Amino acid sequence: MGSGDTKKPRTRKEKGIYEHELTFTKRPVKKAQYRDGSKEREDTIPADVERVVNAASTSTLVPTPPQIEEAERTNNIFPLARQATIAADINPSVNDASTSTLAPTPPQPPAPSQCYSELEDISDQIRCLGSEELLQIEAFARVDSVPSGAIHSSSLGKRSASVALEHLEPPVIKRPRTTIPSAEEPQPLLPDAETSSAANPSSARDIPFIIAHSDHLQKCFDSRKLSCGVQWEIARLVTTKREDPTDFSFIPIDCLDSLKGSNAESAEKTAKLILDIDTGDSKDVNARERSAKLPWKELDTEEAAHLNNPEGGGLGFNPDFPGWHGGKVHFCARLKNIGTAKLPQYKFILERAALGPSCLFTRRFMSERFLTIKVPKQILNNPNNGLLELFLRPFVLTGRVFRAFYAKDENVFMIETDEIMDGGTIHASRRHTSSMGPCSLQAFLSWHNPLELNKNQVITKWASRFALGLSNSVPGLCLNLEDIIPEVEIISSEGSEMTDGCGYINRAALQRLRKKFEWHEFPTAIQFRLAGCKGLLMLHPDDTENESDIPRVWIRPSQRKIKYNGLDPAQLTIDVLRKSYMKTPTRLSTEVIINLAENGVPHKNIVELFRDGLEEHIAGLTKWDGPNAMFDLYCQVARVGGVISARLAREAGGEARVRGYAQRENESSDPDDDDELTQRSTPWSPDLISGCPSSLEETVMVLLDSGFTPQNCTVLREKLKMVAETSTKNFMAKYRIDVQMSCSAFVVPDPFGVLKANEIQCKSSHQNLRTANGLETDTVLGDVLITRNPCKLPTDIQKVKAVEKPELRHLTDVIVCSIQGYRRFLDFLAGGDYDGDLATVLYDPRLVEHFMNADLKYSYEPKDLANDFSRINQTVSEWLERTSSFSQTARMHELQIYLLGQIRDTSIVGIYSGFHDVSTYKYGYADERTWRLVYMFCSVLDAIKTGRIVLPSTLIEDRRKFGSRPPAWKETDDAKEKASLMPTAGDYPKREGPVKHKRFIMDVIEAAVKAFGQAKRIQLDSLFVSSDYPVVDPDLTTPWLAAVEFATQFKRDKDIDHPFITLQRQLIQDHVHTVAKRYKESIRSNFSSLRIETRQDILRDLAMAFASGPLPSEVYMGEDEIARLRASYAYYHDSEEHKKYNTKWSRFPWDVAMRELCAIKARALGPFKVVTVDYYERFVFKQSSSRRS
Repeated sequence: MGSGDTKKPRTRKEKGIYEHELTFTKRPVKKAQYRDGSKEREDTIPADVERVVNAASTSTLVPTPPQIEEAERTNNIFPLARQATIAADINPSVNDASTSTLAPTPPQPPAPSQCYSELEDISDQIRCLGSEELLQIEAFARVDSVPSGAIHSSSLGKRSASVALEHLEPPVIKRPRTTIPSAEEPQPLLPDAETSSAANPSSARDIPFIIAHSDHLQKCFDSRKLSCGVQWEIARLVTTKREDPTDFSFIPIDCLDSLKGSNAESAEKTAKLILDIDTGDSKDVNARERSAKLPWKELDTEEAAHLNNPEGGGLGFNPDFPGWHGGKVHFCARLKNIGTAKLPQYKFILERAALGPSCLFTRRFMSERFLTIKVPKQILNNPNNGLLELFLRPFVLTGRVFRAFYAKDENVFMIETDEIMDGGTIHASRRHTSSMGPCSLQAFLSWHNPLELNKNQVITKWASRFALGLSNSVPGLCLNLEDIIPEVEIISSEGSEMTDGCGYINRAALQRLRKKFEWHEFPTAIQFRLAGCKGLLMLHPDDTENESDIPRVWIRPSQRKIKYNGLDPAQLTIDVLRKSYMKTPTRLSTEVIINLAENGVPHKNIVELFRDGLEEHIAGLTKWDGPNAMFDLYCQVARVGGVISARLAREAGGEARVRGYAQRENESSDPDDDDELTQRSTPWSPDLISGCPSSLEETVMVLLDSGFTPQNCTVLREKLKMVAETSTKNFMAKYRIDVQMSCSAFVVPDPFGVLKANEIQCKSSHQNLRTANGLETDTVLGDVLITRNPCKLPTDIQKVKAVEKPELRHLTDVIVCSIQGYRRFLDFLAGGDYDGDLATVLYDPRLVEHFMNADLKYSYEPKDLANDFSRINQTVSEWLERTSSFSQTARMHELQIYLLGQIRDTSIVGIYSGFHDVSTYKYGYADERTWRLVYMFCSVLDAIKTGRIVLPSTLIEDRRKFGSRPPAWKETDDAKEKASLMPTAGDYPKREGPVKHKRFIMDVIEAAVKAFGQAKRIQLDSLFVSSDYPVVDPDLTTPWLAAVEFATQFKRDKDIDHPFITLQRQLIQDHVHTVAKRYKESIRSNFSSLRIETRQDILRDLAMAFASGPLPSEVYMGEDEIARLRASYAYYHDSEEHKKYNTKWSRFPWDVAMRELCAIKARALGPFKVVTVDYYERFVFKQSSSRRS
């Protein structure tokens, strides 16, 4: 509404809230008008192909008697609440005639030319469409629906008999959206002839794949009621120790009685009892680390919570378990090829169950119902992998049957079904269905995205919606259905949704979320999932609505992704992904750098920013003199390593993202590592035995805050040198440019309409935005640049004016964009919308002053681009009709083909990204060929929405023109080295045409990197010269030397040479010598190349051995005194060894006794404070002491 409008409080009736209906009116809009008027070609399925599919389907896919029995049984079980709702929908008399209701089928305007097409949250998308091979298929598979009623009410719980949410959606005019994910994602695929059910009889797909199962042992497990955790651990031993997944012969039956009881009581000791091995779980020193990830107690809590409340026990609102939510136990397996690349044979290696983030599905149906399969890249990239046919089969694990229902990235997700295996054949369940038991795959799919209610969805888009239920989230609030209120969509004169993806939430709801998640600031917006909806919810602009103490949300039609008749508690819960925040400064990507240079920013300004950033980075790590030098160094190391966020994230566990923390990425695990029997350490977690952190940066910080300095501590200096060299190398290799005068945040639409078309508001909740005069402010004003990721088109950065409006001052930590104009503003920025997109605002005068906006023609798709594609884009309704004669099993397999579309390797997205890089360098950023390739890239990337498949002839021609070696600046050092050994690598592309004599910005920066890099390497080498500093710290040797002196003084004064005094010292010395020898044998030259978990396990084992002796009963000393003398002597012995043999110092004393050495140092320096780890890891330096007032 306009700034001059006043908004009266709406009554319940005016809001359209009735017992059985939600309605609202909508402002009239015009149909969209688009500039080029081009139409895309749609290729329909040939009639002969259709006949082949129909004939094959009806002749070969015959329902079996159990399937018929299942259909007859389940089709009649229809939740009463849904019957009541549907009856109300069918009978028009239940509607208020005085209320204007909306037509169920909105008008569909002609498809507009698309920039980047409709793609919501990239991390939640699956690529399910096909590439050029689809043009050669001989049969095309089709998918049928699952009957809406084919779901057991006892399995899924009752559904609300209240309002049908389909009435929330008003008619909207479709418009182009513009979002591109990263270039690494594969192109979606549709089923081809190899995978259609016509070409592959269902009988082959019905053969169960045994992960780990024994009929005989399973009866023993069931009779003893062994817990899920115990059975998982036994199956894990089988998959790890045996090639045959049915070989349970090494499991002693007599030990099973000892494994009765709860998960917490029995699961952890399973491997030790069966194999008589030490798993490491009995070591109490690392109990805190283990307890942070062991899932067994959590699994028991889940079972107890669901026992009395199957529908909502794990959703986070169970009064018997306040503050707790379920779904946090992860059951994972790794796929392993034990055959060859051409003839693969697969087995599954079960991994340790562990705690992690939860999602809607695991909270609603319990963690133990889901299994995640990790598919290594070398298998995924093998064209002969046969993965799709593999995952269409049922999987059996300790008597339970699993079916694959989704694929994303390199993971396949499975759910336990109610089927049973009898005599090697899978049958529909004949057991009485309990509220705690599993349901059928069809019922699960229908629960989340009912086919019958979502007929207008494209079938591939229908499949992609299952990502919503797998999003890492935390339950926030459970709402009443009447508090989910429809909100009108604001549509421009050309049909662009100006508020796409962003609804409202009132203050009461945000206050409750803030209290629950302990957010420091009141959030302006949250990213959410609710009732089949997604996007952002921002603070409601109406003060009247915010006066209510009842939590409410307002949902726009663009946020609605799934229609339901009724909702159960899980679907009425606001699942929170993250809250609004503002980050400053930000880093420029290479795409943004290129765009800036091509749109007028002088090269020297960009190089100056790079040089300034590099100078500041190195200065922060190398200034060691001055009263605040060590505090400044501490803060810089913390920033470089992201240490504070990593500490907080470790503590928050699965809630790290929603609380605003970031975690260090784990190193990729070795796919051939089968050593899954022993307890593994958590990646990058500190060693609680020795007190030594895992990361270099955190180790440097621990040494600094204990009083060591780089000048007097060799190990600190060497580790700091590694931090400086590694971070500087990464800084230069990634062409890192940190812009101090910049920020990034969620983007939201102006709720009052007070911003002009070229205006934004960018306001922080803190005075942390740096200005040109060196001061800090909370509001950016004046000309600015705004962009978002990706940034491939000339128009993907826009120059606008940042202002501050009184009406918008309360909207902090977000970027507010105008709703004026003919097109959604964010649509110009890589086709963005307001469902959680982050934008970056740059206001450094060196960038803004010279920047010129590009011609808006680039924000539209080039004419005739559609001729480079075929288009297969069929709706759920069409599939339901065409597969009506399919058997229930055949329909299930057809649905799975779409759900699992990403488990095939496709490189076409990466290919077109490379084509674009070559064209940009060779012909120029604004060249028509480059312009076209951006949209080619976006189309194949977003094929799930566009249905576009690149024609083979187009790909061949594009490869001929642009399929060369990447530009030199783009190629990594490793790639260059490999290419130098390959005579067929080819030459780098050269600049041609109008850009032939113009230097490319990345060439300029690469030259600057080489020049600056050489100078900085010399600077670092001169600073970190080891010979300039002492090696031995007398503070650390004093405890041991003082003990020796005391014994000597005692002997001299008392004239007694007591052998026990000598024995005490000798026992400590012998113990240190033994562990030091073992350390030397364990830490080889390739130690740093090992995976992080392996390195940590070796060091923890050595630290445990070091801390285990000598015993107090042997030396008649307290444990504290033993630990102090043992650490001091380890340091002294290490120093003497290096003097004796003239060798370099070692990390031995620090790796096994870091905490004790730090305590000795702090005690020697003077007053100190002892704190526990729980307090220490929550300490945060907001800024270096030199900047404090």
